[in-house]
Amino acid sequence: MQYTDKVMEHFENPQNVGTLENADGKARVGDPSCGDFINVWIKVKDDTIVDFKYKVYGCGAAIATSSAVSVLAIGKTFSEAMELTDDDVIQFLGGLPEGKQHCSLLGVQGLYAAMADYLIKQNHNRFKSRIKALKDMGFDIQKEIENILSLYDYEESEINVLDVASFEALPSIHLALNGLATSFIEPDSTRQHQAQLNAVHFHTDETIAFEPYACSFQNDEFDLILCIAALHRLNDPHDILSEMHRIIKKRGVILFADLNPNGKRIFSIVERHNHRNVEFNDWTVDRVVQWLEDKKYSVKRKMHNGLESIMAIAEKE
Repeated sequence: MQYTDKVMEHFENPQNVGTLENADGKARVGDPSCGDFINVWIKVKDDTIVDFKYKVYGCGAAIATSSAVSVLAIGKTFSEAMELTDDDVIQFLGGLPEGKQHCSLLGVQGLYAAMADYLIKQNHNRFKSRIKALKDMGFDIQKEIENILSLYDYEESEINVLDVASFEALPSIHLALNGLATSFIEPDSTRQHQAQLNAVHFHTDETIAFEPYACSFQNDEFDLILCIAALHRLNDPHDILSEMHRIIKKRGVILFADLNPNGKRIFSIVERHNHRNVEFNDWTVDRVVQWLEDKKYSVKRKMHNGLESIMAIAEKE
């Protein structure tokens, strides 16, 4: 099969070639040392790709397909752009020789990677803004989480750790940066996605295993379970605590912390400013302590500025 007229048009007159200063997302795909590669820059406004620039190194098909991707991507919303495939590119160009069809992947993968870069940056900007807003009101949640984690001696890297919906996966990220792997679960799919993007930003996504919330763990599986700044918003605290009790090892530790009255006040103000409603369930820290003591845990409490923490050691038979 010969190249179509449209392939030749985009090869001889490639569209949107160049770079973008202050790009909202950028990426490099391919390996310049051994084959075709592409650099992509995108600008985004109101969830729509308003500009797409690229520089590509490769054969005529790589150039033509990259040009085609730029034309197809500009003007599309993120959800629409995520549906673009190499088949769409091939169809747009009127076909490609079989041996060149892999070239269409280069532009599409570059687009996806630049979009991912944008989402990671946007997520991290929201994260930083939220952290700063809390800190400006006297609630340094990063510092408080570090203080809570310091209650447990996690120098032993062979321990099994589960993080249950903790704030933005921040405890898991902190542990991962210190070389300790964790598993993370979160019932809210949006928050789970945000936590994953957060982990990617901090280059800890390969150290943290993001498990489905319905994941079934073994009895007595974990040495350490974390649940920090989360229980107040979860729908079934009793079931969650019961599951923690089932899967924690004897002499294992549950590090639990949730918002004290000051923390709830600050969280409510910050979340309303971000146009997010905060609903608190009726599980107070006192109620959690009572539940744990009824299960014969050895409980140590500590008050922080916005959180009250519990270190509970399991005395299971």
